[in-house]
Amino acid sequence: MTVLKKRRQIIRPEWVIVAVFLAIVSAVTVVSAIPVYYEFEAPGETVPVSEIGVKGSVRYTYVYGGVTANLLEKWVQPLIYGPETEFYSIPKEYYDTYEETYIETETKEATISNALEAVEEVAEAERGTVETGGRLEKLLAQTQNLYGDSIGLMVAVGLYEEATGQDFSRGGRYKIAGTGTLEADETVGSVGSIKHKLITAGKEGIDLFFIPADKDEWGEWSNETEAETAAKQLNLDVKIVSVDTFDEAIDYLKSLP
Repeated sequence: MTVLKKRRQIIRPEWVIVAVFLAIVSAVTVVSAIPVYYEFEAPGETVPVSEIGVKGSVRYTYVYGGVTANLLEKWVQPLIYGPETEFYSIPKEYYDTYEETYIETETKEATISNALEAVEEVAEAERGTVETGGRLEKLLAQTQNLYGDSIGLMVAVGLYEEATGQDFSRGGRYKIAGTGTLEADETVGSVGSIKHKLITAGKEGIDLFFIPADKDEWGEWSNETEAETAAKQLNLDVKIVSVDTFDEAIDYLKSLP
């Protein structure tokens, strides 16, 4: 009589580990691909206006930002832009129109045009000179990768330095940056991302940072309130200067020792 012996199935531990790992990866991949929409902001850079062809010493400020369509994209952003990256949940409708509504050039063109006009008036009054021929087109070309109009105030200040031959940095003693639009009446308009612009300024050793003086108009939602809160929470060593108009910014800079 023949006895048939059943072969024992041996399950190796490494097979179990591989199977569990693949299952986890598959689950994470499925979950991370589920559509969830966020807008994000992260600290960027302060850039001397001289890098866009303006003969001044001050700097404009930008931050990184964008939108994500799922959790995987969200998890990747801090690896790219750093741990200060913040996310805000948004509806799909906002995500769908983000490229069209946020990334546009009309407001930037207007604020740079206002800066040029403001400095032309100053140059005429103070017998200074500033290049204006084709300047708007040149500045737009130099800033084509920047979105929004928050560059206006600092471009105007830089153009003022160019027109009058002044150096508000006092030979590099001060590092001056800021943000804010410049309107047609030469008032400084509110902008976004104040917190991350201040973090950027702090990281880059900025001494003076200009922001719009808008608390009377916007109260707790103002740039001033956001700046005050961020400065306290983050213990930033940056002097924040709130200005309502272009003239206020110039007068403050002229008064520096």
